[in-house]
Amino acid sequence: MLREVDWIGIDFAFTMMNPLAMHHSKVIPELYRNLGRESEGPERLARWYRLRDSLGAPTDPLHQKVRLMKEYNRDRLHAEVFDNDPAVIRMYAEMEAKERKPPEDLRTALGYVRSKGKELAVVSEVSGVEGTMTIRDSLKANDLTEFFSYLISPAGRFEPDGRLIDQRSFQGSFKKDGSLYERLASYLDSRGIPAGRRAMVGDDPKMDIGFAKDNGFVTVQYTGLIDRGRSPEADFYLARWSDLPDLL
Repeated sequence: MLREVDWIGIDFAFTMMNPLAMHHSKVIPELYRNLGRESEGPERLARWYRLRDSLGAPTDPLHQKVRLMKEYNRDRLHAEVFDNDPAVIRMYAEMEAKERKPPEDLRTALGYVRSKGKELAVVSEVSGVEGTMTIRDSLKANDLTEFFSYLISPAGRFEPDGRLIDQRSFQGSFKKDGSLYERLASYLDSRGIPAGRRAMVGDDPKMDIGFAKDNGFVTVQYTGLIDRGRSPEADFYLARWSDLPDLL
């Protein structure tokens, strides 16, 4: 059970929100229409599809390609789709924050966890400071900021409002090779939160479960938005956020 755990990290994409809920066929034309540049919409949308389809392997499912774009290739998204136009990038981020919706039972579950005295943090693979700020904006847009002590990504550790706390400890680390969990474990060890008293919740069998388990985290695999197949290294499985209190 998670009763003995003091600290819980939660993945963002496909765990707290579904990136596929944002329909770019609607959002990108609307974005350029709002900017008074409606004629650009179809070509920009075609660029988005070309970039998405160029990522990963040809046989990768679309949700994996979208994940690669949002977590590792946001700089290419800005450059190849939006020509690094600051006004467009800013409006896209605002629309993204509003369009991405969490599971309906997430807020209640997070409130229950906090009521039990557990500390919560977002632990994401999203690249760069700008990518991390999209998480901040989504939490704010969905009234979830209050539940988290900080946001952790390869860009650093941030306050929920986006202020950088510590860049050096996490910069250059990644979930995909396990190095982010090594850094996170060291940080939690320094705070007196040892192996067995820290947990990670996420959807990906390797990036969220396997590597976290290797570094002393109790692991909870969430399958409610997309089921990637059960990881044998997960201690618990969670199909609905409303079931999380049962683990506490």
